[in-house]
Amino acid sequence: MTKARELLQGYDASGANGLWITDGTVAGTIELAVSGSDPGGLFANITQIADFTVLGRKILFAGDDASGHYNLWETGGTAAGTIPIPVSGAYSSGLFYSITDLVDTAGGFNPHFTVFGNKALFVGTDANGHDTLGNQWNISRDERAGSLGELLRRVVRRP
Repeated sequence: MTKARELLQGYDASGANGLWITDGTVAGTIELAVSGSDPGGLFANITQIADFTVLGRKILFAGDDASGHYNLWETGGTAAGTIPIPVSGAYSSGLFYSITDLVDTAGGFNPHFTVFGNKALFVGTDANGHDTLGNQWNISRDERAGSLGELLRRVVRRP
């Protein structure tokens, strides 16, 4: 029988705000050393609680890359399986750059991930630096190399 595991955001002894996994025991709680993340941790510049969203067998979240940009990440629960997901048409300073508009009423950062089948919709910042609260972006594992425009045409139909 396999033990259940949970992901969580937390600080390590050096103050890095990173991604952890636990089976509920002290011995089974470890920080995932994620390649390509900010030196201060995957959540170094995100002071609110991470928004983890299940999509199939992966978990999506917004995290900081090595340049300190907020971008889309996925994890399967291992350090090697935690990777950024590039999105064409995203702002050069990060897909979730415009966090002022993505702060919910409780003060937490929230890209508003919503899962529909094997796709996830979310809001972010386009290549021109405009927030896209009114235009939800779509990505699934098999479409991540597609352009933002192509993804929008497939999912969002404007009147």
